[in-house]
Amino acid sequence: MSGFIEKMRATSVKVRSSLSPGNPPSPGGSAGVSPSAPSEGSEAETSEDAVAALNTARNVNAQLGEEVRTLTVRLESAEADKAALEKLHASLGESLKKERESNLSNAQTPSATATDREADEPAVSGGEGGDDDGPDSVFRDELPALVRDGGSAGWLADVSDVKLGDFLGQGSSGVTMMGKWKGQPLAVKRVNVSGKSRAVSFLREVKILAQLRHPHVLPFYAACLKPPDHCLLLTDYCTGGTLKEWLYPRDGSNPPSTRRRLRIGFQIARGMRYLESLGIMHRDLKPSNVFLTHPGKGARAVIADFGLARPVPDPKSESVLTGETGTYVYMAPEVIRHEKYTGAADVYSFGVLLNELASGFVPYSNAHYTPVQVAFGVADRSLRPELASGVDPGLVAVIVSSWSQD
Repeated sequence: MSGFIEKMRATSVKVRSSLSPGNPPSPGGSAGVSPSAPSEGSEAETSEDAVAALNTARNVNAQLGEEVRTLTVRLESAEADKAALEKLHASLGESLKKERESNLSNAQTPSATATDREADEPAVSGGEGGDDDGPDSVFRDELPALVRDGGSAGWLADVSDVKLGDFLGQGSSGVTMMGKWKGQPLAVKRVNVSGKSRAVSFLREVKILAQLRHPHVLPFYAACLKPPDHCLLLTDYCTGGTLKEWLYPRDGSNPPSTRRRLRIGFQIARGMRYLESLGIMHRDLKPSNVFLTHPGKGARAVIADFGLARPVPDPKSESVLTGETGTYVYMAPEVIRHEKYTGAADVYSFGVLLNELASGFVPYSNAHYTPVQVAFGVADRSLRPELASGVDPGLVAVIVSSWSQD
C-alpha cells in the first residue's frame, strides 16, 4: 500500500506543475523581461500530460479503495470469529466448572501419564436433570417396572448371591471388582447412584445392556437393583484389559503390530454397526471403553461402558440430543457446540479411534494440546488428528469421511 501512496504523491506534484499558468522567471534573467509565451505545441503537450496524470491518480485511488474494502471485510470476519470463539469459550468454561464442582467428591481414574490421562478424561458426565431432588424420586417411579422386567427375563440378581472378590479398578461412576454369581466368575461394578442424574444413568444403562447380545459388545449377565448401596452390574471379566492398555503397554513389551490393531478396529466397527441397527448411541467411544477378551493373539474386542448411551431420537419426534457429553479428544464438533446431533456423532468418534489404531499414537499427542484446546479447534472444524501414514489410501479415506460429516 505504501507504494501506491508514493505513486499518488508523485502524480499530484506532476499535475500541479503541469497546470501552472506559466514558467517562473529564470534566476539569471534580466529584470523587466517578460517570459516568452508558450508555443501551441507545448500547450497541447501540457494538456495531455495533465489528463494522463489525472487518470493515473484515479486508478491509484481506485486501487487504494479496493484495498481498504478488502481489509474492512477481513476485519469484520476476524471480529465475527473472535465473538464466536468467545461464546464457545464461555460455554466450555461453564461446562467445565460445573463438572469439576460435581466431581469434587468422586474418585479419580487410576494413575496414568499426563498425555494419556488428558486424552481419556471425560469432558462431562452426560447425566440429565438436576440433583436437587436426589435419586429417590427416580427409583420410586422407574425401579418397580425394571425389577419386574429383570425378574421375568432372568437377569435380576439377588445381592446375597453375589460374592465380591479383588479390586479391579475405580472410575468416576463407581468401583469394579472381581466376583462370582451362581458360580460364574465375572466382573462386578458397584455404581454410584448418589444423585438424581446418576440414578437415571444407571437405570438407563441396565435397560440398554439387557437388550444387547453381540460378539463385540461386553456380555451382560445380571444386575442388582437395591439402591443406594447395591446397584450392581454383572458383566464378563475380560482378562485382556482395556484397548488403551493394549495399545500402550507399560510393562516394556512391544506394542501390537499395525495388522493386529486394524483387525481390532474392524471388530469395533462391527460392534458399533450392531448398536446402530438397534438405534443406540454409545456417546463415549474411546480406547478405555473397549476391552479385550483375553491376552495374546486371537483376543476379541468388546465395546463396554454404556453409562452415557442413549436411544437415537426418532427424527419425527420433538426429542433431540444437544447436551455436551463424552470425552473431548473423541467428541464430535456438533456435540461440543451443543447443537442437535444424531448417531453421526458416534461415527466421528469411531473415525478418531480408527486413526489412532492405524497410527499407534494418542490423538493430538504430537501437538501438545490440552483437551479444552482440542475442543476449540474441533468445534470450529479447523482441527483433526494427524492422519496415519503408511497405510492403505482406502483406509485413510474411511477415516476422513468418518470425521468430515459434510
